[in-house]
Amino acid sequence: MLTAIALATMFSGGDVELSRKFTKGEKYNYKVRSHILIEQSGYNLPVGIPEELDINYDSTMLVKEVKPSGFASVEYRRPTMTEIEGETAESPPKSKTEKVDINYTLSLSPINEVTDAVKIDEKKGADKKGGQPKGLNLLAKLPISMRTSQSILGFASELHRLALWIGSLDSSLEFNPKLPFEEVKPGATWKRTVSYQPQALKGGKGKQAVQRLDLSYKYEGKAQVKGKEVERITATLKLDTDAALFVHQMMDAKPEETGLKALKLKMDSTIVFDLDPKTFATLHAKATSKGNWSLLLVRLGDQPAIEQQISGSSELTLADR
Repeated sequence: MLTAIALATMFSGGDVELSRKFTKGEKYNYKVRSHILIEQSGYNLPVGIPEELDINYDSTMLVKEVKPSGFASVEYRRPTMTEIEGETAESPPKSKTEKVDINYTLSLSPINEVTDAVKIDEKKGADKKGGQPKGLNLLAKLPISMRTSQSILGFASELHRLALWIGSLDSSLEFNPKLPFEEVKPGATWKRTVSYQPQALKGGKGKQAVQRLDLSYKYEGKAQVKGKEVERITATLKLDTDAALFVHQMMDAKPEETGLKALKLKMDSTIVFDLDPKTFATLHAKATSKGNWSLLLVRLGDQPAIEQQISGSSELTLADR
């Protein structure tokens, strides 16, 4: 009897099971609007040159089947993406719409994890195994002046992806937030890995390794938005590292030999998710990010050879809800 009372007490007082409730035939129509501002400066370029880019797309997700386990088979389609380069001193804004045809049959778990992806072969009317599409090559989307140095610096390009949250399907806002495995109360936190970056090892005496970079989620509880009740989850990401240490470890070389003094990477991101209180589908999400990276060479001392300030924002809305 005492055990039953203890269990009843343990799971009372606001415990909520945050898990997706899928219905066969339900269709989600999403709009994603993203913006990034990059200001680049450096040696012989003391004043930052701002360049802007918008990446916008609409997507649909149709629930084809719901299994007894709660997993759903969904048909995801993203037909086009529109890129808008910001106005410069030389030219007005430029808009271009690309046909991308990102069409997949996905297995989606109740905690919003994409567990399988099969590419839809439109020509043959069948599905074809192909795994998830690779993350967007944001470097290729940016103006040439912003790509020149970054084509060598994969670490810096990853900051652009994190600033926009429109990379691989699993990391895009349509399939977030990742939900916890257990029932939670307001204030509960959990983590999911979103990237890998060189970071200092604890107790490693100055050594670094490529370690997981986690997005930390927090269940805020119920909130009111435009007179409607939602379940709110927030997420934060923080990165502050010097990748030069890792580069030198991998090359077994010293700064005097490579000429590389520092490769500093910083990023702070915050995302607010509002979920349907019955189905826990994402109704709205707003991500804001600020970061920077700088490349320092031994011969230039403390003056960065290249430095970029990055500001990004992405907003997802579910139409007709």
